Amino acid sequence: MIMFENDTDILETLKSEVLENTQIAPKKILDFGSLKEINRFLDDYPNVNMVLDFWAEWCGPCKAFLPIFERMHNKYRNDYIFAKVNTGNDQKISWKYKITSIPSLIIIKNGKLAYKKVGFMDYNGFDEVFARYKNI
Repeated sequence: MIMFENDTDILETLKSEVLENTQIAPKKILDFGSLKEINRFLDDYPNVNMVLDFWAEWCGPCKAFLPIFERMHNKYRNDYIFAKVNTGNDQKISWKYKITSIPSLIIIKNGKLAYKKVGFMDYNGFDEVFARYKNI
């Protein structure tokens, strides 16, 4: 995963490692640490298709979900940017996306919220969701 120290790091990393020729070419799972980072990313790329996994360090189901999230990233990385969002780092993230329980998963299509799932999801469930939302 790519982790960011500050806003300058996020922009430089996205430009050099994640984005190529202004087209999104996700190579790695991003790791957003603040609402400011997410907002800045969405402002810079308003038509992005992105999957956000909201988690916390202390959350057992969140840790169990990580390998599934990584498998989905490997399968769908040409269609979506995948990002982990640690809700313990910035409470504003949870408020904006109305995250009341974790793990929670959000799919953003063309810059807009398209899907939200609260709770653990197995691989097959996750794959069904992606199959349904991939071409919408």
